[in-house]
Amino acid sequence: MSAGDDRPPREPDQPNDLEALSARLRDARATRRAEGHQPDGEPAPRSKAEGVAWRLAVEMVSALAVCGFVGWWIDKWLDSSPWGLLIGLLLGGTTGLANAIRVALAVQRDAEAADKTSSPRSGQ
Repeated sequence: MSAGDDRPPREPDQPNDLEALSARLRDARATRRAEGHQPDGEPAPRSKAEGVAWRLAVEMVSALAVCGFVGWWIDKWLDSSPWGLLIGLLLGGTTGLANAIRVALAVQRDAEAADKTSSPRSGQ
């Protein structure tokens, strides 16, 4: 044992640390499932909604930033200030809005498909 090692020496009859940790994790996961928490690997519904909201925000901001930068660069190149920047921001806003609508419609379509598959048809 080296001088800088603070761990106590392992006794021969002690269980393997990794095996003990794995057993504790299995027990904790089983307890969480029994309490009604989401299974491992499946995000909670709130986190899915937050993910979609962040995606929409990033779509809008990135489209505005990229198109605004391109418009500003064209202004510098052609010395046409402020028209390139204004047109770039207008195109960026339109592109960001179109992307946000496309994403929102896809999310709505997925939610409707999930509702149809999870609930039995009534009246048939």
